[in-house]
Amino acid sequence: MYSIEEIMAVLVIFSFFGYVMECLVIRKEKGHFENRGMARGPFLPIYGVAVVLFSPFFVSIEHSYVLVFLLGSTLATIFELTVGGLMKAFFGRVWWDYSEKPLNFKGIICLESTIGWGLVAIVVIKFALKGVLAFLALVPEFFLQVVAVTFPVFYGVDLVYTVYERKKEWKDEQNNQKV
Repeated sequence: MYSIEEIMAVLVIFSFFGYVMECLVIRKEKGHFENRGMARGPFLPIYGVAVVLFSPFFVSIEHSYVLVFLLGSTLATIFELTVGGLMKAFFGRVWWDYSEKPLNFKGIICLESTIGWGLVAIVVIKFALKGVLAFLALVPEFFLQVVAVTFPVFYGVDLVYTVYERKKEWKDEQNNQKV
């Protein structure tokens, strides 16, 4: 069993890893850097939350690449669909758009991403999570406590500010479209 501090550290680390991964993917696809975070900081908490929530489901199957791929792609796609639906309900839009990809559903999920999530699950479950947990075992508990307290505060403030700013931008976009 992991402490709340270790869980928060895993969330922070994989939120950062997710941000870096998305920035690299978008850089390759679009040819330029784009901040892929929902907020201003270099974190995509959807990745950290997914690792924390779903990693326990892999304990009994982590020996099998095929099962990790299948479960990872399924869970991540359901999670992406759920988060996309919630974002659409709360913000009127999602932060990604797969509508140009083949075999997509409402631009929120697509086959390409589902396959990608399965591959990400293999990397995370078979390699990265074990390495992160081994690293965290070496980190002083006080530092983990600082992370557990400061990250939610930092991210919460960043998120509130960003949502406020983006809602203003979207309102301006809508007003400009009406003209």
